[in-house]
Amino acid sequence: MSDEYPVAYQCPGESYVISRAVHLGRLATYYPKCRDCVHRAETGTLSPRRVRRLAEIGRRAPRPGLVYGDCIAGALYTEVTRRVVRRLAAALAAFLGEHGRTDAPVVLGDDGRGPSAALAAAACEGLRWSGCDVVELGPVSAPMLNMALRRANAGGAIFVGNPLGSVGTCGLKFSSSDGRLAVGAGLERLVQLSELPLRRPGRRYGALSRLAIDEKYLSGLQPYFHALRPLRLVIDCRCGPVWRRLTALISATACELLPLSSRDTPCAVTGDGTRSVPAPNSPSPGTPGEGRGEGLAATAQPTLSTAAPPLRNALPKGEGIKPSLSPGTPGEGRGEGTSAAARPSVRTAAPPHPNPLAKGEGTKPPSPGTPGEGRGEGLLARRILVEHAHAGLWIDGDGEVLSLLDQTGRPIPPEQFAAAISPLAADSPPSDALHSFALLLTLLSQSDRPVSEVLASQVHAPKHLGGRDL
Repeated sequence: MSDEYPVAYQCPGESYVISRAVHLGRLATYYPKCRDCVHRAETGTLSPRRVRRLAEIGRRAPRPGLVYGDCIAGALYTEVTRRVVRRLAAALAAFLGEHGRTDAPVVLGDDGRGPSAALAAAACEGLRWSGCDVVELGPVSAPMLNMALRRANAGGAIFVGNPLGSVGTCGLKFSSSDGRLAVGAGLERLVQLSELPLRRPGRRYGALSRLAIDEKYLSGLQPYFHALRPLRLVIDCRCGPVWRRLTALISATACELLPLSSRDTPCAVTGDGTRSVPAPNSPSPGTPGEGRGEGLAATAQPTLSTAAPPLRNALPKGEGIKPSLSPGTPGEGRGEGTSAAARPSVRTAAPPHPNPLAKGEGTKPPSPGTPGEGRGEGLLARRILVEHAHAGLWIDGDGEVLSLLDQTGRPIPPEQFAAAISPLAADSPPSDALHSFALLLTLLSQSDRPVSEVLASQVHAPKHLGGRDL
């Protein structure tokens, strides 16, 4: 505030006052909090074009909160930032203090992606600043994090990943030993605490320790990965930690995994640890030239990139841009004399997946891979038929099972799958992808029956599995 500008500019939710220059600078960069500011109409010397864009943004429907069901998520780098995650982590420490778990540590893990690791570091900083001890797990799945929560006698856990499953989003899943954070009211309270001024309960900085959960987690799965039939299964796995552990376990068997997505596994993984990489000039699996039929869409074969190669690769072959095709000339394609095939393609990649949060939809957007997205069960079913696989499994980014398909591509009812797996999974939930996959392989190796009949029979006799008493 000054004599020249006697107005105090203060962004909503912030405790400090800014100058008029900072106010105009934030308006010019479309600062998110300017949408709800009472001074948003004071545009000063902004250009008319930018003023029109600000007015258009103001007419859009307001965005909902960051709470989506059992997670807190939003757009990466704009809604979910390091500062937001740091305050949410400090709020978790305050939440545990309200319920008498001040001395209990917090387990922290992420899904292994680059943005998730950076946000996990911010969460660790917020917890330790609040005097809370942190047990770091590294890249894990959500079920592995819950197992560590029980074994470490921790008060809570934070999993940093992409619970919405959309491009450009990130989020956090919170859990506590007493289950208070499993409901929406607990998450709403967590958000309220993060918006209050943070108070450090003491001068002590929280300790940091590392827990290797792999050995304890995988020790219960290794007995199931032997004496198995040479099964072929199509896997659509969006969780990197689950896929790496899955390939390590399957390497000692004769089974074959056929990944559907191209994350970092663009080829089939067999039991001997080798990968069947197609020849450079051979047609891609699923194309009509391969002889497997025309039913599989071209997008079923995972590819490393759909973008056109760099233009400089064509120059040594004498295929550079002709002078008549330079930008701005009639031969560029602005007239009717040049065909579309004659123009050099600068970008042939598909447009990025639209951010479902950009327009403020209130419901949780479907994750990439749902049937409505052109992937998911429909593509998984076609790949099962083409590969003559015994079953197909769809695993989300948190390491939980979304769907199971039989050898005909028909989805297995979730309640039937849960009823068959739950009595065998001991203390692991049926959604745990690694445990469910291990039990599924053992069940299918008992006989030549299809997976639907095996699960139906297991519901009536759930306490015996492949000659092993659980």
